[in-house]
Amino acid sequence: MPARGVTEHEILRIIERQPKQEAGFKQLVRELGAHGNERRRLADELSR
Repeated sequence: MPARGVTEHEILRIIERQPKQEAGFKQLVRELGAHGNERRRLADELSR
């Protein structure tokens, strides 16, 4: 799943699937397949 237009809902869905309901930035990048600008957009979304 590419990170283009990553929504808060998608991020929360990934976090909810984790055993302790937490995920770091690198884990989210891997799960979303984010690269380059997509990583920056993900970081911006997380900092909101």
